[in-house]
Amino acid sequence: MATYSEDGQWMWDGSGWIPAPPSNSGPTGSPAPQVQLQDSVVGGDINLNPQVHHHHNQKIVQNQIVNESIHPMEDFSEVVTSAHESGKRALISIGVLFLIALIWYLIVYNFAPSEEYFNGINAVLACLWVVDGIFIFIQAGPINTFSSLREKYPASPSLKSGDNGKVMHDIAKYLWLLPIVILIVVAVVAYFILKISAQMSKYQNR
Repeated sequence: MATYSEDGQWMWDGSGWIPAPPSNSGPTGSPAPQVQLQDSVVGGDINLNPQVHHHHNQKIVQNQIVNESIHPMEDFSEVVTSAHESGKRALISIGVLFLIALIWYLIVYNFAPSEEYFNGINAVLACLWVVDGIFIFIQAGPINTFSSLREKYPASPSLKSGDNGKVMHDIAKYLWLLPIVILIVVAVVAYFILKISAQMSKYQNR
């Protein structure tokens, strides 16, 4: 039977003391080998497990965030539908306005009515244009709500219908602003033409 030292760390092999082999418990009558917490291997195992679990939990949280950004857990179908319908109504309204203007001007040029009739048509169209702008502005409410939702879920394909509504509303808005842009450009060009003409007339009179 092997003889161990009192601390259980050494064993007599008949000719000298050698390190005792590792065991879960020491020999009878001798204390079990004491495992020191400072041991690098054991210490490394103790520190490694929390890091692995933390990394695993972090990946789970990240996957949940990515998955939720693609597939929202809540039902936003009402917001998406409202945005799509608002954009469609805005685009239809601007289309109807342009159609009315085209028909009325065709009537003017074909039948050549009086100048007063022509001015009356312009006044009516101007009023319709202002009313349509107010209507398009009102339709922007659901679009703004949807835009906030899209910022929260930028990768969700289920919100595509709302994106289409936003595009239609933007087209209607820019088409409504088009006459203003044209008037501004015409006014600026006319100003420079008149200014150049005035300068030329001034030089000719000298």
